[in-house]
Amino acid sequence: MRESGLDIGGVVELDMLDIPDEMKASAQRYEATSEYEFRHILERLHIDYSNYHFIDYGSGKGAILAAAARYPFKSVTGIELSGALHHTAEQNIAEMKRRKRVRSGTLTSIQGDAASHALPPVPHVIYVFNAFGPEVLQGVLDRISADLADVREPIYFLYNNPMHHTLLEASPEFDKLSNAFGGKWMVFARPARY
Repeated sequence: MRESGLDIGGVVELDMLDIPDEMKASAQRYEATSEYEFRHILERLHIDYSNYHFIDYGSGKGAILAAAARYPFKSVTGIELSGALHHTAEQNIAEMKRRKRVRSGTLTSIQGDAASHALPPVPHVIYVFNAFGPEVLQGVLDRISADLADVREPIYFLYNNPMHHTLLEASPEFDKLSNAFGGKWMVFARPARY
């Protein structure tokens, strides 16, 4: 059930987003993800959430941050380029904390460029809702590969509306686990390393 009282719905078209002009060619509009679909995909991983950090690249107003924070992840982090969407996400996070609706260790929205965000070398569940084009996605994948190179546990990549899935399918890092909801979602994993 979607968290009531939070400003997470609707669609914000690309021309209404306050992002640098040079980034607009690779950006997509904001549209909230189905919480039902997200929870279904996440729960099918059958993982101990308390061993994982969750990151949402292109987190918008924080709809998925709100959903992920209901699980006991070590941390839930959103990276959003738009200052206005990031500000809304911060307000939503504050409201969730006020209501004591956060089970994750931490819940944070960060304004910034997805491909430039450094990840701590710990196990992650990564989420993307086709927030950007192939160039940025490749930068994100390169960053994941470098920053998480020493992580031994599996790394999961949940890709909603996977317009550039061929980048993950071609990656030597990730294996495709499934298509879900008629291919609207693709789930990838980097296997455990021993």
